[in-house]
Parts: sequence; structure tokens; C-alpha cells
Amino acid sequence: MLKLEHIGIAVEDGSAASLTLKKLFGTAPYKEESVVRESVKTLFIDAGGPKLELLESIAGDSAVAKFLGKRGEGLHHIAVEADDIEAHLDRVQREGFTVLSEGPVDGADGKRVFFVHPHDCHGILVEFCRQVRPTWRNAKVQRPHGAVSAYSAGSAKAAPVLLLHDQGSSANEDFNELLPTLERSMHVVAFDAPGYSTHEHAKAVLNSHFVQKDALVVGKGLAAEAAVQMAQSYPELVLALVFIDPVDSIVPVLEENHVDKPILVCSLRSESVEIAGEISRRFSRTQLSVIPEIGRRHAQLAEQIVAFRAWI
Repeated sequence: MLKLEHIGIAVEDGSAASLTLKKLFGTAPYKEESVVRESVKTLFIDAGGPKLELLESIAGDSAVAKFLGKRGEGLHHIAVEADDIEAHLDRVQREGFTVLSEGPVDGADGKRVFFVHPHDCHGILVEFCRQVRPTWRNAKVQRPHGAVSAYSAGSAKAAPVLLLHDQGSSANEDFNELLPTLERSMHVVAFDAPGYSTHEHAKAVLNSHFVQKDALVVGKGLAAEAAVQMAQSYPELVLALVFIDPVDSIVPVLEENHVDKPILVCSLRSESVEIAGEISRRFSRTQLSVIPEIGRRHAQLAEQIVAFRAWI
């Protein structure tokens, strides 16, 4: 299945173009990244649907520089997201389209990409892309018993969301698939903690990323308990809570702590549907979301989290 992922726009000055688009649309880039192989700097803007990707050349002989010299600023390409990029590469080649590389290559935004020649597409350069790797910014946060691996993404000026991973897992394992959607409109912070995420580590990690209040705290599995403990211990830091596939031990934790925060309970797995429903029935200020185990389930989950934060 294909969907329009972003629109690429070639610009002479990325900062100037960003300022213009911020005045026009009211939103600034959430990420800046250079693709050295292509000698281009990219800036990504959340446009409420497909993203906008600003392309600024960082070398006089780059493809973007040649495009600007020939055509000036404007539409550079359109990009569609492919669920199986190798299969789509084979398909378009069989259909007789000219592909501008021997196969998919590493592109910006954690993607593998290939381009189809504009001569075959009525003058439009078409990119096929597939998300294959996270684009976290990594850091170390010093704690009394050693350093904690912390991660962030998105604009630091956006609404903060803290992701607490499940027991026996990691931030990368649990949240990589949510990141492409979350980072577009939120300041995403996560970390790896011994065992599973704890509220003491969580406060230190948030503070290290200059977050002092109003964070949306997401706990997966057993980490939902740590999210509740954090809301109880540091209420000024926590705006609301999200539980992903909580286990039944969360019910007594909620009863004991009496947390007066909005809660979104999300069920990705069939095993968690019953407990998610019980939480939504027993505790006020709770919303329930059951994500079907088909299709774009992780993207749907991320979209639910973004919508919940906007609703609060």
C-alpha cells in the first residue's frame, strides 16, 4: 500500500524558507538533518498530513544545487511511503520506469529511498521511501548508580512526551515505530533503565532535557505503574498519562495513588483488552482505545497519543 509521505521543496536558504513557512502556516521545522552523500541539508515541517521537506544544498555541485540553478526554488519531488520498498522497486522497473540508483539507498529521516526519473513521470521527480531506522538523538544522564542512556527527538519547543519502556525491553524496542509520528508534533524523550523504567530516573531524564512541567507520560506494560508513581510523586511534571497494554497490577496501583490526571488506555494486544476496559470503567477521566491488530497499528497508536495530547 502506498501513501503520500512528504513533499520536497528546493530552497536557497533553509532558515529563511523555514521562517516564511512559519509565518504562513504557524509551524516551525521539528527536525534538521544533513545527508552527506547527497550534499544536502533537510528540514522537516509537520503540515498536518504529508510532511514538507525543505532541501538546501551544502555543496555547489550537488543535485539540489543544479536543480536550483536550472529551475530556481520550488517543488523538487513528491515522496510516497512503500510498505515493501524492494517489491515496489522491482514493480516500477518491470513497468519500464527509470530508477536513478541501482537500488534503495539511505536517505534523510531514517529512510531507505529510491527515485524515479522525472522524464518518465510527466516532469515530476518521484521518491519511494520506507522507514527503516530510528532518528533518536542520544545522550547520557548521570545517576547515583551510573549513567542512563537517554534519547530525544522532535523540537525541544514542542509539547513534551516521556516514553517509559516495559520490563525486559528498551526504549528502542518499544517505541521506534511510534517515533516518526510523535516527533512531528511533540518533544519526545525516552531512556533505558535497569529492569524497567522508574519514576526517579524519569524525573532526572526529563529535567536533563529542560522539561520542568506538563509532560505527557506514556508507560508500556509494567511501566504504566512507574507512570502512575511519577504522577503521584511529581504532579507538576505530569500533565496526563497514557498506558499501552497495561497489566492487571495497574488497578491496585491506581486505587492506592488516587491520581487525578487524564488517562488514555491503549490496547494493541488482545490480551490487554479486558484490563484496559476495566480501567476505563472504574476510573474517571479515562479514555479507551483498542487498536486493531492489522494494518498501520503503531502509526494509529501514535496518532491517538498526539490527538489525546491536543485534547487535554
